[in-house]
Amino acid sequence: MGGKTELSRVAGYVSEDVKQQFEAWADEESRSMSWLLGRLIEQGLEEYSHAKANQSLLKVYLPHNLKRKFETLAALMDKSSSAVAMELIEAWLAEKLGSQNQER
Repeated sequence: MGGKTELSRVAGYVSEDVKQQFEAWADEESRSMSWLLGRLIEQGLEEYSHAKANQSLLKVYLPHNLKRKFETLAALMDKSSSAVAMELIEAWLAEKLGSQNQER
């Protein structure tokens, strides 16, 4: 079995209603509130890291008006801006490679 993991305490304040809803969620998942909060923080940090990386990628390589269009398109598609960009690049490459293969 695994040994003890070094964990640090994090504390915060929420309304009583939020606390009750969170307790109910943890109970439904058969998990402690501490465990669930830890997973949510980890997931949030991962999403933040991806979003920050996507923002800097879009900021560096795209003009401001095009960045807004990507962000709007990504929101409509419920995807990250980088996911939308990758799909567009893959489609463009497929089209270009397909037309090159037809020319041969």
